[in-house]
Amino acid sequence: PGSVIAELVLDLRHCATSLAAEWDEIGEFDNLFLVSVDASKMTGAPAPMMRRKDRRVPDEEDFTFPERYGIQAVRGCMVLEVRDEAGTILSDPALAYEEGGRPDPKGKRRFLRVALDPAQ
Repeated sequence: PGSVIAELVLDLRHCATSLAAEWDEIGEFDNLFLVSVDASKMTGAPAPMMRRKDRRVPDEEDFTFPERYGIQAVRGCMVLEVRDEAGTILSDPALAYEEGGRPDPKGKRRFLRVALDPAQ
């Protein structure tokens, strides 16, 4: 397909205030990774040792990382729009320049319209 558009719903009710505030900073054109994790398939094993045997392989270089953490799939996407529960668009960059600035989000759910990478 030429393009794939999806809507993600984030429920921030159980997030700490600081974590919810970070999610509220997501804006138009931000890139996200959607990760599918199956905890039942996690091995829980530690990272393998390096050849020198004095330390473990860093996660970013560890080919067993997906198996150890139960990662099933990863897909990239780009944020097109973020709305709150009242339907107010929060991702419009023009809001930052208007009097009063960006409105305070309503509710604890955020709706993200994203463009998925069609090549994945």
